[in-house]
Amino acid sequence: MRICRFREEIYLQSIQNIKLKGAGNVRDFGGLKNKHGKMINPHMFLRGSVLNDISYGDADTLTHTYEVKHIIDLRTHTEIREKPDREIDGVEWTHIPLLTSAMLGITHEKDLDNKNVEIPELPAIYRKIVSNPFSIEKLKEVFEVICDDKREGALLWHCTEGKDRCGLVSALFLYMLDVDMDTIFDDYVYTNTVSAAKGKKAYWKVFLSTGDKSRAEAARDAYIADRKYLEAAFEEIEMRYGTLDNFMEQELLITPQVKQKMLKRATR
Repeated sequence: MRICRFREEIYLQSIQNIKLKGAGNVRDFGGLKNKHGKMINPHMFLRGSVLNDISYGDADTLTHTYEVKHIIDLRTHTEIREKPDREIDGVEWTHIPLLTSAMLGITHEKDLDNKNVEIPELPAIYRKIVSNPFSIEKLKEVFEVICDDKREGALLWHCTEGKDRCGLVSALFLYMLDVDMDTIFDDYVYTNTVSAAKGKKAYWKVFLSTGDKSRAEAARDAYIADRKYLEAAFEEIEMRYGTLDNFMEQELLITPQVKQKMLKRATR
């Protein structure tokens, strides 16, 4: 547990999810420290899962306790049509899909037990996000919003489970703020505190309906945050750009000047 002081208050901050009735994988980056001992300011940047089932109380928690005023939805048009986010008064909603439906393949909980529908390989999805021109352009748009110093209130980005697209954006965000790789991966795999149970349920659903153990394992893995998925994205970046820093600067326009400005604004 990390103990940090902010605005004359004591924050007992570990990587933990915000208690919401309708979303189980939402958390604030506030309190995490970077390699220089600087703390990410609370109530500025959050990550999450789909917000279609949040209650009035959940919405109040996000807007009043965590001061969320802007949400980025990273899902496809199809996913949003099936499970649209609940509208929250006073909160701006921006749709920036990192993948198209064709690129993503199936969506979670849909067609998992249909043998005629291929379950995508997760490492390949991660590599695609950092190599496909469409996805890179969308990543750049996401970071334009993240780095917008005129934006007021906290920003929350999410996908469906809050694991893959959200997890990759979150990892790049933390890297931009000079957070060490151990903490970046700790945050990434923390999703399993919520998703592991879903993965187990998916395994048995598919196995009992198809008898196909390999497909059942693939269905389970679609819910799990495995280090090798995020590592696949980093490996793809390093193969194409040499370093993560080169990728951030060349494709996401995170120049040293932009980075220093973000460090000054987002940490203390």
